[in-house]
Amino acid sequence: MARYRVTCTTKREKNEGIISLGCYSPGNVYFTFSEAEVIERLESRRDTFYVERPNGHIAELEVAEREGKKYVKTVPDGERPDNLLSLPTCTTMPRPAPDPIRMVVPAASHGTDRWWA
Repeated sequence: MARYRVTCTTKREKNEGIISLGCYSPGNVYFTFSEAEVIERLESRRDTFYVERPNGHIAELEVAEREGKKYVKTVPDGERPDNLLSLPTCTTMPRPAPDPIRMVVPAASHGTDRWWA
């Protein structure tokens, strides 16, 4: 079971519903999960998710349902503003630059004949 720290969200424009969550794994690797993926992982007890405030306060995520639609929220803890909806909007994480292409030049001791030509 992995435990993910949620650091940002992507929200729908109209009702602030969450589309996806940006999270860090225990190994500090960044992941983006759709809300549906988080719901599935929570319900199957495969993973847990939490929000951590700057003061160290931790709020766990849970699955809730309203009008037959499931969504994620933090366990009520009396904190204001809401732990999950107050997170910043996720931005695209930069991908690491690919390794440079290496040119291999035959050593002079191998002669100038090209066996591949």
